Amino acid sequence: MPLGRIPQASYYDAQNRPGTALYRARQPYLVKNAITGVVIVGFVAAVCTSTTYE
Repeated sequence: MPLGRIPQASYYDAQNRPGTALYRARQPYLVKNAITGVVIVGFVAAVCTSTTYE
């Protein structure tokens, strides 16, 4: 490997765009991560709202 060259990851193409394998690998976690994100945002909003109105 030449000095200064970064090895190309297998999930990305030459233009550094995600490939189909990356989409397939992320697909099982999409719904779970979306639900977790909504819960975290809701918790933060509830904490901010409760501290503002106390």
